[in-house]
Amino acid sequence: TLKVAEAYPSDAGRGIVRIDPQVARELGLTSGDVVEIVGKKRTFAIYWHGRPEDSGKEVIRMDKQTRENAGVGLDDKVTVKKVEAKIAEKVTLAPTQPLRIFGGESYILQLLEGRVVARGDIVTINIMRNKVDFVVTGISPPVEAVIITPETNIVISEEVAKGIPSG
Repeated sequence: TLKVAEAYPSDAGRGIVRIDPQVARELGLTSGDVVEIVGKKRTFAIYWHGRPEDSGKEVIRMDKQTRENAGVGLDDKVTVKKVEAKIAEKVTLAPTQPLRIFGGESYILQLLEGRVVARGDIVTINIMRNKVDFVVTGISPPVEAVIITPETNIVISEEVAKGIPSG
C-alpha cells in the first residue's frame, strides 16, 4: 500500500508512475514494467524508477489522469502490483464530447505509443491545441491491460461515450 503523490511535471501525461525505490526493489520492479494500481477503481501504468529522495517514503508519484483512472486523489492510499500486459492489437476510443475526426487514428497512435491502457481508462489527447478526452471502450486481445505499439489498430468511435465505464 502506497501513498499517492504528485507526479513530476516532466512525467505528466505520459502514463508512467514512479515508486519509492525501496518498495520497487521489494516488488521486483524494473523500469518499463507494467503495474496495476487499485484505488477506488483500477488502472494500469508503466513503472519508471523512483528518485532517491522518495526512498523510504512509501509513495507512488502519478499524474492527474492516472489518479482519476484509479479513482484517487493526492495522499490517498493505493495498492500496487506488477502485472503482465499483452501487446494491443486493437484499441477502441470513444470521445467524451461530440467530435468528428478523420484520419486522426495515426496521430493518436503516435501520441499513445508505449502507453498501457485498460477498458474504462480515460486518455487525454491534444488535438489542434484542444484537450479531448477519450474513454477506452474496447481492447484486443481481451485482457486486463494492453500496451500500445506502432502496430496497434486505433479505432475512434463515432459514438460519444455514454457515462464513464468503471475499470
